[in-house]
Amino acid sequence: MATSTTSTAQSDKIITLRVGDRTFTTRLGTLTEGSPFLAAKFSDRWNANNDATASRADDLPFLDADGEVFAHVLEYLRNRSYPLLWNATEKTFDVGLYGRVAALARYLMIEGLATWIESGR
Repeated sequence: MATSTTSTAQSDKIITLRVGDRTFTTRLGTLTEGSPFLAAKFSDRWNANNDATASRADDLPFLDADGEVFAHVLEYLRNRSYPLLWNATEKTFDVGLYGRVAALARYLMIEGLATWIESGR
């Protein structure tokens, strides 16, 4: 029972992380409940002060990825809604951005998002 309370408290913890050149603030559970990769990254197995996790400039957890692309992945993790990536200039869906979002989702082990994009829905 104590484990359930502890994991709920951990899940509700607000964190800030740097992804590429952008900073994001969200609940830890938002990241870890939808991504086995991020669950491992923020677990006790991965020390938060490790150079691979924390950026040196501000000591925030760091993910070496495109911040624009991660914003779409994070929105999916928050709401489980699939992104509609429209290129207003060309008046068509942004196929290139979809590909980048799918690649990052696959890397972060977010299979539902990656599979949806790759299926061309």
